Amino acid sequence: MMFRIILFLLWTIVSMSLNAQQDDVEILFWGEQELEWTHFRGDEDMLAPVKGAPVDAMSKIAVVFERDSYKGGKWCFRAQTIFVTKESWCRHKGEALLQHERLHFDIFELIARRLRKFADEQGEELTRSLFDQHFARLETELDQFNREYDQETGYGARSQSQLEWDKKVKSALDSLLEYNESVLICMRE
Repeated sequence: MMFRIILFLLWTIVSMSLNAQQDDVEILFWGEQELEWTHFRGDEDMLAPVKGAPVDAMSKIAVVFERDSYKGGKWCFRAQTIFVTKESWCRHKGEALLQHERLHFDIFELIARRLRKFADEQGEELTRSLFDQHFARLETELDQFNREYDQETGYGARSQSQLEWDKKVKSALDSLLEYNESVLICMRE
């Protein structure tokens, strides 16, 4: 039930934002353009600091499911990685911090590709239950991966570690290159 509520809320955000004016982009889709500081349009006061520590930037990133159709007992959708501009903010701008935030965006895309790959491998056998279970595992991995990334790189302050993570994530994305497009995924109930 919670999964459906989250999907509905994210679908609503995507639907509203897709209707936004081009010069006031609210949603940036992964791969459309490189993330820049100008995309951070939120107010830092809207979010409390993480665990009481000062935060220099906060990115609102998600893998959303764009509903496409429902045919013959199958629910069809597209999994896309988005950056929500009006819920992302920065206090201090710097190239190292920006690269750190860009890689968070890439990490979410990596999870989306793994989800697309899983759906492709399951083919006609993909069910809602199987999808939900796999997605829950990926969410846990995503959270762990992001925490490890932040800790090892010092939130981008450790340049050597940041470079290593850049290579690691780029390699992982490249290994899933055939799943970089948001193709239609259909599953049985």
